[in-house]
Amino acid sequence: MQNFKPLLSDSSIRAFYARNPDDFVREKDELHLQQILVDNKKTADSLYALFRKGAAFDSVAAKLNRNEKDGENWDLGYVALDDLIPVLANKVKVYRVGKVTRPIRTDFGYHLFKIIDRKKKGSIKDFDAVRNDIVARLMQDQHEEKYRQLMGQLKSTTKIETNFQLLNTISLDSLFQARKKNISSSDR
Repeated sequence: MQNFKPLLSDSSIRAFYARNPDDFVREKDELHLQQILVDNKKTADSLYALFRKGAAFDSVAAKLNRNEKDGENWDLGYVALDDLIPVLANKVKVYRVGKVTRPIRTDFGYHLFKIIDRKKKGSIKDFDAVRNDIVARLMQDQHEEKYRQLMGQLKSTTKIETNFQLLNTISLDSLFQARKKNISSSDR
């Protein structure tokens, strides 16, 4: 049997996206957020002051992220407000695109967010945001098609006979009894 390697061209992935726009509709309003999380108010306030003076949020966030041992990502991508904890959602929803929030305290520390973009419920998600989902879906479809072809090939080349006479001689009760014995003996 030969190995099956799915081949997906960029054009086939884009074609699927174009043919199926209803599959990529946003179900909720979403914000594209970048985040910095620090553990104390003094640091959060000094970072906020730095941003008010014009420092680039993404540059500072990327630098701080490199210093983090857990490697937490600072660009959160598009997030629905109700996917955030309520205290964060209530604060970030009032800021305009391009603005940096004041420090927001939670049990995790102090958060600063930059609002990169807003997308309304019902809008279509960008291709780049759903590309990996499309690839996974198309690969699954290819695997299922290959499986169907293989099963069809096996069914057409393999002779399967059912011996009804033999089956009729076996009592259904004896089949269930044998199964019960196997189950109870495996419990020991």
